[in-house]
Amino acid sequence: MPDQSTTNLQCLQVWGGTEAADQTLRMTGLDGYLYARPYEGAKRGGDVYYVSSCASGRITRALLADVAGHGSTVAETAQDLRSLMQYYVNFTSQQLFMRAMNQKFAEITEAGRFATTVAMSYFAPARRLSLSNAGHPAPLWYRAKQRWWFLLGVDPDDPAGEATADLPLGIADDAGYQQVDITFGVGDLLLLYTDALIESRGPDGRMLGLGGLLDRLNSLEVGEPDRVIPALIERLTDDDEHDLADDDVTVLLMQANGTRGEWLKLALSPFHALRGMLRGQPVGRG
Repeated sequence: MPDQSTTNLQCLQVWGGTEAADQTLRMTGLDGYLYARPYEGAKRGGDVYYVSSCASGRITRALLADVAGHGSTVAETAQDLRSLMQYYVNFTSQQLFMRAMNQKFAEITEAGRFATTVAMSYFAPARRLSLSNAGHPAPLWYRAKQRWWFLLGVDPDDPAGEATADLPLGIADDAGYQQVDITFGVGDLLLLYTDALIESRGPDGRMLGLGGLLDRLNSLEVGEPDRVIPALIERLTDDDEHDLADDDVTVLLMQANGTRGEWLKLALSPFHALRGMLRGQPVGRG
């Protein structure tokens, strides 16, 4: 188990990679909890995760990708994704970011690189969370008012409805990506994860799938968000001690904490943005 630590994301920071991690993240409007365990205890895996904060701290973006390939192939892809996260750090538009990622993967598809990916952007002043899914397992949304976990599909007004996803990145260079926009209320949780969780098996030996994962999540207490991922991992391995051992495992949990931004950060945001421009990071309007 990696050592636990806490990172307070700074303006224009992009944090993440492919390494093993057990990290708490603090951002304007959100608290994050990231657990990553590469296959067979390797130092780096095939799952890529990044979280960024914009110049004013008001925009948080997160990305979780399961990349085809191993070793140097994944390392190169991870660097490409980091560069895109950095370039779009100040853009509010989720769709521009997804389009740029897909175009990048389309350029390198001949090398066998494609990825299932889920990306989210959170605008703290409006408590608006935007999410796009490129062939990745469906995100799961805990709605604090209902005290229940739901699939987050293309219709946030029907959280019990079927979840769908667009094509993985790099399959079609002209692919469009749908965007789901929700109001992410205080105490709400969003769970992003790679397919090891839904491919784990229950006591009957059958794969859990989305329904089985939801059942296990809804059996857990969520009063302490930092305990949700450890409790879920424990619950899955209780079903079968060999579960989660045959693949990379990465889980990212985001919680809405109710903060909307500090006046000092907002006042200094033009200076942070100028610093970003000098470093080659454009200021986007979305």
